[in-house]
Amino acid sequence: SRWRGFTAGGEGIPVPFRPGFATLGLGHVGWVYMALAAALLCYGVEVYLERSRIGYRLAGVREDEDAAEALGIPTRRLKVFAVALSAALTSVCGSLWAQYIGFVDPTYVFSVDLSVRFALNAIIGGMGTALGPYLGSILITSLETYLRATFSGVKTGFAGIYLIIYGTALILVVRFAPGGLAGVASRLRARRAQA
Repeated sequence: SRWRGFTAGGEGIPVPFRPGFATLGLGHVGWVYMALAAALLCYGVEVYLERSRIGYRLAGVREDEDAAEALGIPTRRLKVFAVALSAALTSVCGSLWAQYIGFVDPTYVFSVDLSVRFALNAIIGGMGTALGPYLGSILITSLETYLRATFSGVKTGFAGIYLIIYGTALILVVRFAPGGLAGVASRLRARRAQA
């Protein structure tokens, strides 16, 4: 309540909308291209790290930090680098998202629900791969949107029937595809190569 005069409380500080690239006041198509550019930037960084010397060192630190340190890998510096790079990419994407939405609510942005959703994207898509989180995000978002649109208006006696179906589908994917979608794709490629 002390800062209400400065921040306007829950209503926030109104910022006038001025269309144009400088203020990121883009139309829907412009935001699609902006989101695609951000996703490609993140994917490019991931692929580079996956195949570079730094990426191999990070994998070594992830698998056995003591062994990596015994080999002369500067583990502390690498972990600081990984956190800083993650924060930089997250801030770029988060800033674009906040600009697109036009409003940032701390109770949503820092919610456990959103954190779990990001973790699920990686788990379902395939952790440890560059493409996995993208595949997981596409699957989870598509499934959630479809189920919500299909079952939210259906009179079943259960208010959240789509959540039950959604949760069951996620459990099945985790149970029968422990490597995620990327793991399934790599197993299929290996079978084709053997045939």
